[in-house]
Amino acid sequence: MFIVDQPTLAVFFCLITMLCWGSWSNGQKIVTQSAPLQVFYRDYVYGIVLLSLILAFTLGSFGEEGRPFLEDIQQATLQNLALALAGGILFNIGNTLLTVGINLSGIAIAMPVGTGLSMALGIIVNYIAKPDGDLTLLAIGGGLVLVSIGMCALAYLAREEDSEEKSDNKGIWVALAGGLVSGFFFLVITSRSSKNYPFRRKIN
Repeated sequence: MFIVDQPTLAVFFCLITMLCWGSWSNGQKIVTQSAPLQVFYRDYVYGIVLLSLILAFTLGSFGEEGRPFLEDIQQATLQNLALALAGGILFNIGNTLLTVGINLSGIAIAMPVGTGLSMALGIIVNYIAKPDGDLTLLAIGGGLVLVSIGMCALAYLAREEDSEEKSDNKGIWVALAGGLVSGFFFLVITSRSSKNYPFRRKIN
């Protein structure tokens, strides 16, 4: 497989990833205005799966370093594969709920609320499962995320008070539900025992 071993190149790819990740919902405005965002997200996921398979059998199977994709994945246990599948299901259920929340209350409100709860919950759940890292810094970071969620909710309520058309808070609740589901995604994908995790073995 092709392995990125240059820090500068790795950071460059991370920036591209974040740029694409942060603009996927805006892609609907380019593609269509007739389909709900959650339908666009479904097709977006299909595209990710297809592109991942293409990359797995190209960049992931050729090159001078590492193992080919099929040889690599055959080393995973059924438990690891099941956990990866469960993590993907949780992640996509949470994101689907988030897109519904975006449709109802707007991306500026639903995105921080949903992803913020997911991050804060992920910090708590992961620390309880495996207490690593500085608890003080984790608590400060998680607290700031929760404060941002509250501020977004207050901003939404203030906007609703100024608006002539009143609506319920369903969008916020749906986004929070998405964040609640996605929050356990981190625990599922990191619950593999490092002792039994064969992918990190050094290649001779």
